[in-house]
Amino acid sequence: MPAVEVDKNRQLEVASFSIKYNDVFSLDDLYEGLKEWLEEYEWKGYDSDLKDDDADKAETHYSEVVGSAGRELSIRWRLKKERSFFFRWYFDITQETLAMKKTETVVGGKKITLDKGSYEIKVKAILEFDKEKGFSKGTYKPFRLFFLKFYKDRIEEEERELYREAYIFQSFIKKWLDLKGVIPFEGGKTVAYNIRM
Repeated sequence: MPAVEVDKNRQLEVASFSIKYNDVFSLDDLYEGLKEWLEEYEWKGYDSDLKDDDADKAETHYSEVVGSAGRELSIRWRLKKERSFFFRWYFDITQETLAMKKTETVVGGKKITLDKGSYEIKVKAILEFDKEKGFSKGTYKPFRLFFLKFYKDRIEEEERELYREAYIFQSFIKKWLDLKGVIPFEGGKTVAYNIRM
């Protein structure tokens, strides 16, 4: 859910996915890569104003516990994307690690330090319509049914676009983690590909 509750009558959960990974990777690089992707696709922290270009205000929760088994992290991001006077998109992102430890490996003849452990990311994509509540509670409430019927095609188009963007994000994460990916296309058709370079 977005950081601020959205009326259930004005929202749709369009996509939801989870990726689990248990291997060696750079957690810091992944973290920065996710932020760069979100900024490139113009996602803002929920509390950001429209002039704010960074996703730094997206982090609503961060906790870290270091124990003998390794480092455990819990990170939660809330993002929004303003689409028009009527539509807003939300990403609800949760990342967790378990038993994360530093390890050294050789890549291209150089010794580098990476992270080894369990990583999971969960993403929900939510579409909000009538974001200003004009047709729910405001002046235009008597025209709500007419307006929603008139906007039905536009709402479905926004659903498709948000769905596609959510799964492009999923493919980006899988590519980063070197997993098999899927890119969605219009009409519900998907294309699977191997991301290994």
